[in-house]
Amino acid sequence: MTSAESIHDTLKALADMRAPQAWFPLARQKRRKWVLHVGPTNSGKTFHALRSVAAGETGAYCGPLRLLAWEVHEKLNEGKITGRPVPCELITGQERVMVPNARHRSSTIEMVDMNRDVDVAVIDEVQMIASPDRGWAWTRAVLGIPASELHLCGEKRSVELLRRLCHMCGDTLEIHDYQRMTPLEVAEKSLNSSLKNIAPGDCVVAFSRRQIHQLKKDIEALTPLRCAVPVPKP
Repeated sequence: MTSAESIHDTLKALADMRAPQAWFPLARQKRRKWVLHVGPTNSGKTFHALRSVAAGETGAYCGPLRLLAWEVHEKLNEGKITGRPVPCELITGQERVMVPNARHRSSTIEMVDMNRDVDVAVIDEVQMIASPDRGWAWTRAVLGIPASELHLCGEKRSVELLRRLCHMCGDTLEIHDYQRMTPLEVAEKSLNSSLKNIAPGDCVVAFSRRQIHQLKKDIEALTPLRCAVPVPKP
C-alpha cells in the first residue's frame, strides 16, 4: 500500500460517522474499566466515585456546572473526600486555578483534557449524554477520556445506552446501584407561584449566578427571611 493510499484509508475511517469510538485513539489503546454509579439524588453515588479518583495517582473530575467543579476542587484540596488533601487544579470556561504538584484536575465537561492520560476519571450527571444541546460533550468524554478507570455517575435511564457504548469501545463495565440515604417527601401544598410562601429552612435552586442573586433579592424583599448564598472561594 502506498503512503497516499494509507492516508486516504485513515481519512476515510475518521470520516465514518458510524464508528465515533475510532476518533479517540488514546482511549482505544487502553482496555478501560467502566464503573457506573446509578441512583437518585443524595444516594452517595458521586461521593463513592470521588473516593476512587482521590485514591488514584492521577485523576480527573468533569461535571455539568462550574459550581460543581469548584466544589470537587475544594473538597479534594481540603481532604474532605478521604481525610487527606489531594492537590487538585480547577479549569472551567471562566477560570484556571493551578495548584503546585497537582496530579488531579476538576473541570466542567467541555473543558476536560482529552489528551491527558489518568488513572481514574469521573464523569458526573452522565444522563446528560442525551441532551440535544450539550450531549456532545458527554459523548466525547465517555468515548474518549484515556483513563484506566472511568467512573460514571447518573440516573438509571442511562444504563442501557452506556452498556452499548462500552461494548463498542471494547471496555469492561461494572454497575453499582444506590438508594436514597434520606427519604424524600412531597409537600402537601405548593408555593402557589409566590415567593411569599417560602418557609424558614427551604432551599431554592437556580442554575445561574444571576438567577441565584435575583431570587435572594426577591425573597428578602417579599418576606422577613434572610437568604444565604453559597459562593466558591475566589
